[in-house]
Amino acid sequence: MRGQRITKKVMKVKQKKSEMEKKACSVRIRRFAGLLKKNGIDAAIIRSAVNLFYFTGMQTSNGLLMVYAEGFSVFLTDFRYYEAAERGLPEKTELELLKTGAEKSKQLAKLFAGLGFIGCEDNLALNQFEQLNEAVGQGVDWTPVSDLISGLRAVKSRDELKMVRQAAQMNDAVFLDVLNAGLHGRRESEIQRMIKIKMIAEGGEEAFDAIVAAGANASQCHHIAADDVCGQKGTSLLIDMGVKFGQYCSDMTRCISFGKPSAAYRRVYDLVLKANESAIDQIAPGRTCAEIDEVARKIISTSGYGKNFGHSLGHAVGLEIHESPAFRAGDVTVLQPGMILTVEPGVYLPGRFGIRIEDLVLVTRTGCEVLTQTPKELLIV
Repeated sequence: MRGQRITKKVMKVKQKKSEMEKKACSVRIRRFAGLLKKNGIDAAIIRSAVNLFYFTGMQTSNGLLMVYAEGFSVFLTDFRYYEAAERGLPEKTELELLKTGAEKSKQLAKLFAGLGFIGCEDNLALNQFEQLNEAVGQGVDWTPVSDLISGLRAVKSRDELKMVRQAAQMNDAVFLDVLNAGLHGRRESEIQRMIKIKMIAEGGEEAFDAIVAAGANASQCHHIAADDVCGQKGTSLLIDMGVKFGQYCSDMTRCISFGKPSAAYRRVYDLVLKANESAIDQIAPGRTCAEIDEVARKIISTSGYGKNFGHSLGHAVGLEIHESPAFRAGDVTVLQPGMILTVEPGVYLPGRFGIRIEDLVLVTRTGCEVLTQTPKELLIV
């Protein structure tokens, strides 16, 4: 009997969570519909898997969502996902079985009837666009809506923030586990595999292939782990890793010195740390992304390493590891509470070493909160 009560309790929790997710998706669709109406767009087509999940909660390799400016939507998917869609779609979203061949064209033409301006994602595959365009026929104008969707996704809800927080905490835990397992004598590829295994053991998965770069390899921002052995005295190691939990990502980079670092390494490390902390100190609602980038970039440039810091200061993180906006020159997006971005200044000296210090940061009402809790002082092992 006790087991039955526990099972019933778990079922109620799952049902409650499911209803909350449906409600969240309904709110997102309603907000998106409002943006379509405001911009004079009659309807928009969503095809990418990540945006389908964002608006419907459905994980599918074959789906299509039509969101109309009037506030309702239609989701089409094939037989494989139809039953799950019947149970999981948000309110005011009709469900249709996605047809094939000529019948599919007729089905799409019916959805497009009477529309003048239709939105689509920027990354829509050419063959998909051609199929849609053929079904629409003449007299319809297409317009990109990816920026509108990115704007919605940039500000995380309370539930989304919980997922990112958990992912960041798991990232910290995995990094500590890897350190405790010992790094001396291990190959880059071995450490990379170890990170992946420990992420799965924690209940998550990789947000991306971890970057494990020993010594001079770290001068390559996105070095692909190889068979180089780590741990030789006086050398260094850069690890860039991220856990994905509940479909939401985290991101962090830390550097390790095997024994006492050289004076040059210590000097550059302290410089990058100063750039990281100074930029974080300036993050607050109302500031632009470009302004924050400039804070860190000026510190590194005035020290003579401007040419060795060739990437943006950071990027938004959420359902994808790289989202919009970004801390970079030219991005005038105004920061809002609920945005989550990385702060990751770096200096890369070919043939010598590379240093990057990356934190995950949440914009709050009064400033910001650093979600990454792994210490930033140079780790010497």
